Amino acid sequence: MDMIDWDVLDPRAGALALDGLGAPWWVCGGWALERYTAVRGAHDRLVVGLFHDDLPALRAHFAGADVRAVVDGFAVPLPAEVPATATRLWVRAGPDSPWQLDVRPTRRWRGRWVFARDPSVTYPLDEATWVEDGLRYLNPELVLLFRSARTRTTADLDRTLPWLRAEARERLFTELRRLDPDHPWLALAD
Repeated sequence: MDMIDWDVLDPRAGALALDGLGAPWWVCGGWALERYTAVRGAHDRLVVGLFHDDLPALRAHFAGADVRAVVDGFAVPLPAEVPATATRLWVRAGPDSPWQLDVRPTRRWRGRWVFARDPSVTYPLDEATWVEDGLRYLNPELVLLFRSARTRTTADLDRTLPWLRAEARERLFTELRRLDPDHPWLALAD
């Protein structure tokens, strides 16, 4: 996936592209961490979350665009029914354009946001995200929880941990202990 051409939108440009979608969405990944910490980072794409059951609204919103489902690491033409195994949807204006949005389908259970790696981790959307200047962002502790699967670097954790509120820090380490009691990041929990 490293050789894929991306037009790196910032969250405001993403909001313009998603204007009129009619379904809640939120900024994920590095852009969410940057907004929370105000520490600038390098970005290779704009990642947004959207509930899986709202994907038909996304399809309608981007009618005429090139939207692909990423299944088993391959971007395939979007079938009529978005496969439950799709880990992302990529959106671009047309086949010769760079990709612009990396959409992460997220399960919704009883109106709650569900963590992809462990469906027992759920939160109301308003507790999983925060809104600033009209844009919704995934809470930094949940971004870090996603990124904890890639322990080869602690750059995101090092940059974000000093800024986390006590309850956010506790949520991160509580969930991480449940998911992986031997995770190396837990040494920083004290």
